[in-house]
Amino acid sequence: MSYFFIEKLCQSINSIYFKKVHVIGKSNIPDDGPFIICGNHANQFIDPIMIISNVKKQLSFTIAASSFSKPIVGSLAKSLKAIPVKRPEDSKIKGSGKLVITGNKVKGVGSKFIEEGEKVGKGWSLFIKAKAISVKTVIDNENLEIVQTEESDNLSSSGELAYFVSKKLLKFLNI
Repeated sequence: MSYFFIEKLCQSINSIYFKKVHVIGKSNIPDDGPFIICGNHANQFIDPIMIISNVKKQLSFTIAASSFSKPIVGSLAKSLKAIPVKRPEDSKIKGSGKLVITGNKVKGVGSKFIEEGEKVGKGWSLFIKAKAISVKTVIDNENLEIVQTEESDNLSSSGELAYFVSKKLLKFLNI
């Protein structure tokens, strides 16, 4: 699939969904040489559509590895020479049971923290209500200690919560 075809497809999609688009800072794009555009998106597909539609240069993107393997999106991404990026949330698994959080203590009800952590691999986090919560210490299958943050405080006393286990997002905490 040619870049020209993809560019026209993106422009068509853009014109269907958006009446008017104001591009700010287009003059900052260099005429030659490399540059990086960082999209601030709520949807991973809108950024490339908007950028391809409005930047008159052949571009390449990073894309979630999980999207790269999908039939239509993957084919388009491959033709754009996109680079697949494996994100921590792509390897998450649904946790067994439910959680009750009190401060930095987590009590699992029917949980299997040790087995689930081993499936994901060394250094993992809990995903609760789309928030990454860093695990400090696994005590046993039904008890662990988390790194207390404002986000984890907001989850305390919320009743029993569903969760996912995933690779640690906050590796710089070194815990």
